[in-house]
Order: sequence, then structure tokens, then C-alpha cells
Amino acid sequence: MAMDKEEKTRLQKQKKRVIEANAKIAKDLAAEKRVDVMFQNLDMPGVELTFTFLNVNWRLIDGQVHSLPPSVIKHLQSRSTPIYAPPDDPKTVRHMNDPAPNPERDIISRKPRFALMPTNTDYLEPSKERINEENHAV
Repeated sequence: MAMDKEEKTRLQKQKKRVIEANAKIAKDLAAEKRVDVMFQNLDMPGVELTFTFLNVNWRLIDGQVHSLPPSVIKHLQSRSTPIYAPPDDPKTVRHMNDPAPNPERDIISRKPRFALMPTNTDYLEPSKERINEENHAV
């Protein structure tokens, strides 16, 4: 089945928009100041993590220091595994009309999947209040 001219034009414009969006993402990511962090895979200790974020493939090795942009660090820190209450927990007793589990209600906490610990604090900017306190210390 042959595409008509309008369909080809539409697909070409769409492809151009995707390429431009990917270029902007790459530019924004390159502009972020990198932070050196020690990566720990708490889910599977000793196993490296490979993932795609912001159209970039990342490979992190457990126990090693990696230089990452803050957006990637924030993304990894947001990953967690829910911990559900046991079915007989009195705090999560289900009503007679609601026999099915409710994942949102039954989650009692979350376990982080990864730990990313900064190895330097150069990326932190001292607050103005603290600088003034240090300069005017008695």
C-alpha cells in the first residue's frame, strides 16, 4: 500500500520533531553539572545496572564511583519497591464489601532500590545565611 503525499509529509515532520526534541534533551543533559556518586544496587548487590533515561543508555557498576547529572540521580533515587502489609494486619483490614486487595492502601512503606552517595560536596552552594554567620562569628 503506497502512502499518499500528505502522509509522507506528516511522517517527515513528525520525524523532524522527534530529532529536534532528542537534540534538546541531549543538550540539556550535557549542560547539567555532574556529581560524583558512589552507586550501590540495594536490590541486587554486586549486579551492574543498565537502563535508558532521557534517550541515553546508562551503565552503573555496583560499588564504583560514577559522574552523573542530578536529573539521573533524582530518577534513580525515586525508584523503590513497595512493602505491603500482611493480610491480617489490623490497620489494613478490608471491608466486607471490598474483598480485593488495594495496593495503594496496603503499602506500609517503600524500600529504596539504589543508594547514590556523593563522594564530594563541591556541587553544594553555601547558603548566604551560613556565610554571613561564619563571617560575623564572635
